[in-house]
Amino acid sequence: MPDPTAILGGAAFLGASGALVYAGALAGVVRNSVRPERKTVGWALGRGFPSEPTAWGLPAREWIHEFNGAQCPVFEIGDEDPAAPTAIVLHGFGRSRYDALSRLGPILPYARRFLLPDLPGHGDAHGRSTRLGTDEDQFVASLAAAQSTGPLLLVGHSLGATVAVHGATLNIIAPRVTGVLALAPYERLATPMGARLDLHAMPRTALLGPTMRVLSLLGVHERSTR
Repeated sequence: MPDPTAILGGAAFLGASGALVYAGALAGVVRNSVRPERKTVGWALGRGFPSEPTAWGLPAREWIHEFNGAQCPVFEIGDEDPAAPTAIVLHGFGRSRYDALSRLGPILPYARRFLLPDLPGHGDAHGRSTRLGTDEDQFVASLAAAQSTGPLLLVGHSLGATVAVHGATLNIIAPRVTGVLALAPYERLATPMGARLDLHAMPRTALLGPTMRVLSLLGVHERSTR
């Protein structure tokens, strides 16, 4: 006859092991969400993307924009006149200004000056982690206020698209925004988070809700783009 104590001990061991595996998976998802892998110049070179802001044949320079504990590199391309029509071009989650640089061609006719920042927690940015759109619209507003006095075009992809949509509604810059080009935006953060779990063959039902709750504790909050 099996020893009940041994059975209970084995069950407790399996339960504890399962809990540890689950906790580790949850921690990994959260960490990768707020501190994604950095896509910098080596990533761009490896994919044949432009690696220099002068790639489009326009005057260019690079500088750092500081925002709430983040130091974010910015490619400035085109006319140096702050009063010139300016496009702020925002990359998606886990990407960088190099990805924005590769997408710049079709946008060139619509502005004279282009600002391509690394969003906080991405690319070569230092300091704080990403807030996944919670306050990155304020980052865009601070960048625009510091570097431009003319009309603004906000362009973004994925996370950057959502940030652009929110940024265009801020009173500090809304009167200057002449247009928003949002490529693959999403209404709520849970949408791309769930898609990333599916992409990595991780259980959406078991992880999505707890992930969103932990992110909320870390200061990341869902915001609808409607």
